[in-house]
Amino acid sequence: MVLAKRRYRHRYEVAATGTVLDFLGRAGYALPPMKKPYCFLLLLAGAGLWLACPVDADDQADRDRVEVTRTASEGGFQVAAGLNHQFRTDIDGGGEFAVTRGYGWVAVPRRLGADLSLVTRFRFELAGYDFTGPSTPWDVIQQYHLTAVLRFQRSEQWVIFAGPTVRWAGETGADFGDGFHGGGFAGVGYKASPRLDLAAGIGAVSQIEDHALVLPVLRVTWQFADQWWFRLGTVDVGNAGIGGTFDWQVSDPLRLSLGGFYQNNRFQLDDSGANRGGVGEDTGFALFVNLRWEVNRQFALDAHTGLVLGGELEVDDAPAGTNFDTDYDPAPFIGLRGVVRF
Repeated sequence: MVLAKRRYRHRYEVAATGTVLDFLGRAGYALPPMKKPYCFLLLLAGAGLWLACPVDADDQADRDRVEVTRTASEGGFQVAAGLNHQFRTDIDGGGEFAVTRGYGWVAVPRRLGADLSLVTRFRFELAGYDFTGPSTPWDVIQQYHLTAVLRFQRSEQWVIFAGPTVRWAGETGADFGDGFHGGGFAGVGYKASPRLDLAAGIGAVSQIEDHALVLPVLRVTWQFADQWWFRLGTVDVGNAGIGGTFDWQVSDPLRLSLGGFYQNNRFQLDDSGANRGGVGEDTGFALFVNLRWEVNRQFALDAHTGLVLGGELEVDDAPAGTNFDTDYDPAPFIGLRGVVRF
């Protein structure tokens, strides 16, 4: 993955070459300069849930891989729910905060023809921030993603994919119309060998109170040994972002993953308080360990723990004198998630 930093008025933005998964990844070339990094990966949205004719399920290894059409590779109708808690940590300048996130998704694949399929995925997240100290910049943040990816299997090796995405992110009580942004993408996937899958493309996405982005996209899934994989793309352990993992298949039901990703949450604030109508951001780099237990072919359980490094909180576009940009200390987190497949 390639990272590039540049400052905008003494603040930096990060561009990353990542995967197209949940939320179109960030990377590469921005139109006019932005204020900060946007580490959500633009997956794909728009079409509504198709509840019939599911795409045939792939085998167990494919179901677990992180790839451009994540839910298609995992096979079948899928429902997931999880809980993630980031423990209390100090904020530069005074005060502390903690975050508890509840989240989940529903994914529905549909076969449209012999070589054509559509995967629609809806993800939601509720994040409760608990601030103590001189200020409370925001409270409960809601995020909703609707994504859809259309896949055309050109041959055994080549896949063409494209789709739109739409996302709403805002504090409870925020103006509904101000929290929307979205875009679209297109690209190709190539199966270089039975152990190596690649995908590349380009996408464009709007931002809340900011300029649009044009984003190159890259995905890699590489089985470099019998029980080992390297995966580059979207990582989701309660919060999601662009990153990579090394995965070890310990036994048939158990897989251990070690990884890291850059997380970015940007959201519209409500119209009350000192920061009324502003835009909030919570960013950082997360390192984590995850253990997946495949209970059976229908149910899997994930348990993970990790540490957020380089965390930063920011408020922009608020009334004069109330904008701020501050760092926070390393913050440990834990989480648990269940996935049901049909």
